[in-house]
Amino acid sequence: MEEVKNVECPICKYPIGMCQCCFDGSTHPDRSKRREVVLHHLYLLTEDQVKHVIDLEKYWQISYADPEKEKILEELTNEHEQS
Repeated sequence: MEEVKNVECPICKYPIGMCQCCFDGSTHPDRSKRREVVLHHLYLLTEDQVKHVIDLEKYWQISYADPEKEKILEELTNEHEQS
């Protein structure tokens, strides 16, 4: 991920170049609640922070146990690939 000076990751609050959100495990704090709130309020972020969150989501490769949500993701992916 590219470094943006003086901009914090809205989830872990580290500078974007030192973001901890790609790491998980028992030694890292659970930021799932903060992550959920950030994703629901992207309009509050700067353009650099939004780009950073998009990069994180690509890295996380999110999938769903709910078949309906997986179908929605598949539709969105197909639409994105066609554009």
